[in-house]
Amino acid sequence: MNETIKATRSDDATRLRDKMTYYAAPNPSVAGISPPIPPGSSKTQMGFNHVFLASLLCPIESVSSFISDPPGTLARLQSGQIEVTAQEFPAFLWEDNGKNYNPENMFDGLFGGYLLERVGQNFIEDDYANTRSGYTGPSTSLAKGSRSTRACNADLHQMDTIEPAHIAYACVQVSNIFRAQPVTDVCDIIIGMSRN
Repeated sequence: MNETIKATRSDDATRLRDKMTYYAAPNPSVAGISPPIPPGSSKTQMGFNHVFLASLLCPIESVSSFISDPPGTLARLQSGQIEVTAQEFPAFLWEDNGKNYNPENMFDGLFGGYLLERVGQNFIEDDYANTRSGYTGPSTSLAKGSRSTRACNADLHQMDTIEPAHIAYACVQVSNIFRAQPVTDVCDIIIGMSRN
């Protein structure tokens, strides 16, 4: 069973990898991320080696520092002066990539980030049509309107709610594609939060 799970995760990552820089752009129909990352690029151009991706992966507690001093904060992230662990949630999990993060109420806007939503739609719907679930898949995760003739994955698996495990899975996929080092314990942290 573990081999099947591993193969499924790998397949999901492969299908998602070339879409990620498009999904990462705040408004991809207007402009992509800058500097652009061509499909098939090495991981050495990802993560904290890319200023925009670093802003998404930056620990939420350091977002205000990143906004006010991107080069300095990026240097501290790259050198390890700012610790990046699974316990330090990345900015992409929040609405507006954490720009309005409130440390007094860390749950305000949490899991409302556009990148997380786009990736979640990609996995739940695959390339199929929206029926009752409210999602439209990768072909329409950025715009409504396109439809297919096959039922979506959410309907095929009778999913009518988003569970903590779905959110955790999308978080791990984003982190693993954008980072040089894989992250797996984020799943346990997010699922554990939902049980408290």
